[in-house]
Amino acid sequence: MVETIAHPMNRVQIDEASGIRGSGYAIIQPRVGIALPGASSTRFTHLFADAQGTDPYSSAVSDAHQELFSEAMLHGKAIYDVPAFHQILCDRFPTETLLSHDLIEGAHVGVALASDIEVLENLSLDYPAFSRRQHRWIRGDWQIAAWAARIVPCGDGRRRPNPLSFINRWRILDNLRRSMVPLAALLLLGFGWFVSAVPAVWTVVLVLAVGTPALVQSRFRADPRIRAVEALLCERVPIARVEADDHVRARNPHVTAHVKDRVWTSRTTIPHVQLSSNGRYSLMITNNGGGYSRWNGQDVTRWRSDSARDRDGSYVWLRDLRGGPAWSPSPYPAGDVGDATVTFTADRAEFVRRFQDLEGRLEIAVATGDDVELRRLSINNRSVRTRHIEITTYMELALAPHLADIAHPLFAKMFVETEAPERGVLLAHRRPRAPGEAPVWVASVLAGVTGPIEFMKPIGTCSSGGIAICGRRQRPAIFLAPEPVRFWIRSLASAPHIVATQGAPGDCDRYDCRKLSRSGDGNGSQIPGTGSFDACL
Repeated sequence: MVETIAHPMNRVQIDEASGIRGSGYAIIQPRVGIALPGASSTRFTHLFADAQGTDPYSSAVSDAHQELFSEAMLHGKAIYDVPAFHQILCDRFPTETLLSHDLIEGAHVGVALASDIEVLENLSLDYPAFSRRQHRWIRGDWQIAAWAARIVPCGDGRRRPNPLSFINRWRILDNLRRSMVPLAALLLLGFGWFVSAVPAVWTVVLVLAVGTPALVQSRFRADPRIRAVEALLCERVPIARVEADDHVRARNPHVTAHVKDRVWTSRTTIPHVQLSSNGRYSLMITNNGGGYSRWNGQDVTRWRSDSARDRDGSYVWLRDLRGGPAWSPSPYPAGDVGDATVTFTADRAEFVRRFQDLEGRLEIAVATGDDVELRRLSINNRSVRTRHIEITTYMELALAPHLADIAHPLFAKMFVETEAPERGVLLAHRRPRAPGEAPVWVASVLAGVTGPIEFMKPIGTCSSGGIAICGRRQRPAIFLAPEPVRFWIRSLASAPHIVATQGAPGDCDRYDCRKLSRSGDGNGSQIPGTGSFDACL
């Protein structure tokens, strides 16, 4: 959480004159779950706790408020940027008037949810304790009701315009609505009691049904041998059982399966996948552009199974340096412009997008004889002018078994080291965590260049360009530029053609590219024609 709140993309920006937050977050909060032992300590917690089993990452999915409004609702357990917190809230509220301050404070300072981090707490052990806590919350919700209006009181006694957004004012009103639910439920229960003929003998049967098993469970859990393995007993039962096939089908080695090409022209809600492998190196890619690379059981790139977002993968951005938005051949991360086609064939995945008289074609495949992933990028300039195109590639390295990376994602990042030994080459490896453990290496290479490529000096940390390309709510947020490459595309009668092939995945590259023509006079003059270069990025 310290790493997350200190990230440049999350640092809060405050207007010095008004003290109002403009962007960023002063609070990062984790998910909150119920601890397994506390979930079964009393009959009340057994009925009301929503224990998730022994897998703490089973609920690590997107949050509706965070995804839709770029802000979460504060629940009180989080990490704070103390100076920013004090600067924003100093003299913001009248003194000694607010009891429940989580929602109103979070609305002013900005809250982000780190869904892959979980904090475990215990539920109230009985109904009286639960009711007292609800009473404190509801009383606090009504104390901040005034902050749903346009003019609000301040700490200096005056009234000023409300700086809260519409969605935060709606959250305050929604909490007031929620506080009326118990009263409405009680009235409904009373009405149902008078109009229904429910005998009281049900209440006695329920007590007997709940009390008798509880006594047996208490004696069972009192055994020290059972308490030693109690956590294993809380593991979830699989929803569906996989039945073994009783019949082994005979295979005909002489029959070749004909795979029909699959084609899409827009992003799909549920991703469709393409699986490629040579037996050692495996690639999974979705029609939205996400996926993973895996070698001998090791995740080369980081990936999480989340079909709702489908954002983990290796990506390419294209941008005209003279203006215009960044875009990508694949639907994600920047594929909301132009016309696009996604095609899955038996041996490769192909993403094609046409935008502003440019055509970007990205072909992805796994080599059959070597443990190499090839990404071939072709750019066609169909306009009548010279185009200056910037290419940016991104991927997040894991270099660890999938389960190990899921169990400790932040810890796993500490062992990955990267270096640029020469121009056009990036190396990364995982340092051994134990004696005798073999290191895992991966290389990203710009190879097979057939045209003149000019390597320029590094252009920095992409503090402006990276943000413009990725956007605040997208997974690739900021990255380094170790060694840029610059090419130009000159548009004449026969539109020049740019080709790049991406090989074994490495760290993040950023390229400002200059491409001349397929022939020249040695002095850099541009001659009409079609030129190309092949590169493993």
